[in-house]
Amino acid sequence: MCFAARFLLCFRTHLQCGSPPVTMDPALLTFLGLIVALAALLHHVFVVRRADDAGAQGKAGLLVLMAILIPVVVVTLWHQAGASARLAEIGFAPHPAFDASVGVASGTGGHPVWVFSTTADPESILAFYRQPGNHGGWSLNSEASRMLVFGRGRERATLTVGREAVVFSVDTARN
Repeated sequence: MCFAARFLLCFRTHLQCGSPPVTMDPALLTFLGLIVALAALLHHVFVVRRADDAGAQGKAGLLVLMAILIPVVVVTLWHQAGASARLAEIGFAPHPAFDASVGVASGTGGHPVWVFSTTADPESILAFYRQPGNHGGWSLNSEASRMLVFGRGRERATLTVGREAVVFSVDTARN
């Protein structure tokens, strides 16, 4: 099986590929499929059949799809695929009801932020993260309505729970 087919199969069906269950935004996966199909169609029309009647606009569209849009979407999906593993690396167990990592907030960089979609009750998510075993190495510093704040040395992690999403943010450079 080619790499691209394995990549899509592994991530779309949430199979375990040597790491915790991988979740990605289904809408972004669908978008990737559509732009790849469009790029293939444009490639066929302008490269294989050498249709010159559409002019430079069609060729520019092909270039934008293949050189810019497809790589950006693939990199975003790649980061989403490892979001729950990166959350676990810093000591937070991913909640079992997390459906998918959403958008580009997938826990990378100096001030990582994660956004996960979920259908779970916000209170059950807060109760899960109040349990010490689910925030290893972090101490619960404070609570507010639908928010928990954790500390570990000079670092601070904030968990905010909404009706359809959970947001983690970590400040690693506190002074």
